[in-house]
Amino acid sequence: PDAALTFLLPTQHIAPSHIILYGNGIGSALAVQLAAQPHDIPAIILDAPDGDLGDRVVHDAHSWLVPVRLLFHEDFPLAEPLSKLTTPKLLITYTNATHPPATLANAADPKLTIELPSPSDPALIPTIQRFLDQYVTH
Repeated sequence: PDAALTFLLPTQHIAPSHIILYGNGIGSALAVQLAAQPHDIPAIILDAPDGDLGDRVVHDAHSWLVPVRLLFHEDFPLAEPLSKLTTPKLLITYTNATHPPATLANAADPKLTIELPSPSDPALIPTIQRFLDQYVTH
């Protein structure tokens, strides 16, 4: 998950303090994993975090068709690393979510949690701006 940072930091000369991580759906676990590394990333935004990928796949009704544990060599946990991550985080959920984000309840502070009706809700952009104004130095 750190290939983007490996590219941005030395080749593009972008300081970690100018990078905000963004994870959507199952990509949220990867963003949290990257934020947990020692980089001075000032904030992380998780949009519709989808829970621990390994648990979701194993408990899916269709997973008996595929040897899941043989194919998944990494678990991509979300709940446990999120409970320890002290990087400021914006946690965005939607009322129509198919997988309720129970893992967000134990996310470590500082955090801002917002639930919106849909990803196209006009409140999304002002919420992101308010979060960035509060936690990211200009």
